[in-house]
Amino acid sequence: MACSVHKRSASDTTFTLSPLPLTYDDYNCNKIPKTMPRPTPTKPKPTPKPDNIFAFHSFGEPGRPASFSGAFRDNVRDFLAHWAQTLAHEVEGNPAWLVYLALSQETLIPLYVVEEHVRNSPWPYCDHCRCVGWSHHLVSWRRYHFIIPASDQSHHLLPSRLVLGRRTHLLHGLIHCSGFGHLLSLNGHENGSKHLSGHHTMGLWDRICSMLCTRKVTVEDTARKHSMELRLLYSAAYGHPWFWRWGYSFFHGSFGITENLYLMAVKILNQLPLHMLDPEHQDPHLHRIFEAYNTTCNSEISTLGKLLHTMLQLKARLPWQKADAAPPITGSRLVTPTKCLLKKHHDHKAVVGVEELAASSRCRWSPKRFEAAAHVVAEILDASGSRRMLRKEVRDAARGRIGDTGLLDFVLKSLNNCAVGPHLIRRTVNPKTKVLEYSLLSTTERDYWDGEAATKTGKYGSGDHPQNQIQVGRRSEIERDLEYVYRTVLEGGLGGKVVEAARRVVLDTKHLTKECPIRDADEQLRFMVSVVVAEDGAGMFSRGTPPPELVVVPLHATVGDLCAEAERAFRDTYCVMEGFAAEDLIWPHGQEVSESELLFGVAESGMGVWVRGRGAERGEARLRYEGGVEEWRVECECGARDDDGERMVACDVCEVWQHTRCLGIADAEVVPQLFFCARCGSALLPPDMLPHEPLTM
Repeated sequence: MACSVHKRSASDTTFTLSPLPLTYDDYNCNKIPKTMPRPTPTKPKPTPKPDNIFAFHSFGEPGRPASFSGAFRDNVRDFLAHWAQTLAHEVEGNPAWLVYLALSQETLIPLYVVEEHVRNSPWPYCDHCRCVGWSHHLVSWRRYHFIIPASDQSHHLLPSRLVLGRRTHLLHGLIHCSGFGHLLSLNGHENGSKHLSGHHTMGLWDRICSMLCTRKVTVEDTARKHSMELRLLYSAAYGHPWFWRWGYSFFHGSFGITENLYLMAVKILNQLPLHMLDPEHQDPHLHRIFEAYNTTCNSEISTLGKLLHTMLQLKARLPWQKADAAPPITGSRLVTPTKCLLKKHHDHKAVVGVEELAASSRCRWSPKRFEAAAHVVAEILDASGSRRMLRKEVRDAARGRIGDTGLLDFVLKSLNNCAVGPHLIRRTVNPKTKVLEYSLLSTTERDYWDGEAATKTGKYGSGDHPQNQIQVGRRSEIERDLEYVYRTVLEGGLGGKVVEAARRVVLDTKHLTKECPIRDADEQLRFMVSVVVAEDGAGMFSRGTPPPELVVVPLHATVGDLCAEAERAFRDTYCVMEGFAAEDLIWPHGQEVSESELLFGVAESGMGVWVRGRGAERGEARLRYEGGVEEWRVECECGARDDDGERMVACDVCEVWQHTRCLGIADAEVVPQLFFCARCGSALLPPDMLPHEPLTM
């Protein structure tokens, strides 16, 4: 029943082209090949054309390719009409579009957009909505799939073979035309993706949602890495899940988990004192890990969260290589010795201060301008977090603040192991892509890199010669230690019953959501309009009132214009509202407003109003709720009162659904063909027969 997010993939689907000279499109400021051929209508195979190739890392930012101000249902149509290439072949009977995203001069990433029409779909209802508590949402006419296929679906295959239900896509996001959506699949480097990391792909998805003005987007966080549950690992290490950095937070807990219970469980794991773990030193390997990582950090590591955080940060600073794959976990060699964790690096380039570098650089720019540009680069790297940035990414981000591109190029060429304020800027060549990457080390991390940090003048003390400087050991060694701590503490029950209970709560919290704020900075009026059905249609919303619809009108619009636009919005969005006819608006506090009166000055943008009308019952009754036509009742002993995507069984007498886990039925155990709940079983069965025992007929 549950929809999952998988972070594993074979590799990316990419288009490898020979290097072409690039120019800038005057309209969207994206680099495009000069000699790229334009598509001809006679060719069924999609061919890149200059006006739909965009830079991957900036696509979706304001103005790239455009800034949209309407509701999602209108924005996505505008985007597809003006910025995407229509494919000659349909995907499972649905129209599709293609946008190319340039990762480099040689590599293009295809982004497919498929418009699925619900009326013709074999799956008109949305299981993802049902699992997150949106069963009462009305069925929308259209669903938009945003897909970056994996490499096993080669670009030589026809788009018609792009399966919408496939779980191996690098990216698969679904957004209803109402603006509510779900992230279904996300895959990155861990299983061989050549170009896109999960972080980069997630950033793209977040920018797409923001650009097109989605309402709410959910994700089911079931990602695993080396058989470790990432939601458990990141909650213990950082105090929040991996998706938190993009604004996703608790939305819907399984097995009756509430937000307060979830936050308490995360706090317990993150702040668990290390001295409470194995106080009698029965596990010497674990304590050797504690000691090894304490030597790499200037501040004392006293909690489980600080330990895991340190290990993840150190691992993120090291390049991933296939030869660095972690060996199997065996015996006493599991723990990385301190002498292996801190390795001497004999060919390390000396650290130089930005002041000395600026003074010694023979260029036409003054040292003051050089230093100012270097500080801008450092601020951009600092804002990016712990990730490495490509040279093009840094250049694009800094170009708006450094007007002289010649100065910017010279500074980027000069910055390598340069101390800028409290940071150290490093420039490395990615061993896989052979592309320059920039990263930033803080003052503490500089101690790992160069022993006692060099002074701003670039001078070293007697023990600070470059040949004696140290850096963190291999990535695989840190991963091995990280997995051991995870297995021993988070899964091995080393922390006792409290840690085990907190672990279970975090694992039972999978559904996260991000609510995108409504933009209201331009010269338009926005209203959240709810529908009220007149007497002949009363009672049609038996599962609760659906969420309001965003309606956008110009400043000079009248009350009548808003009523007409609300009618159009509901009819265009929801199947059951196909015949809806709006009659009037109901304003807060019962105020009376004439239809000819201007909205500006009477109503405030962003406020909620109600539209009353008739004819909603003329739509397709079977396409009313995303949860389907069946009525069900959930009453489980854990407190769950709605479907949460977990395995359930219904009583054959009262038809009430309960979790199989709460009834003691293991996941590997077959669900009984005949099942009675405790209440019905006590009235029908002999006392010696337990209610959850399978009965066959």
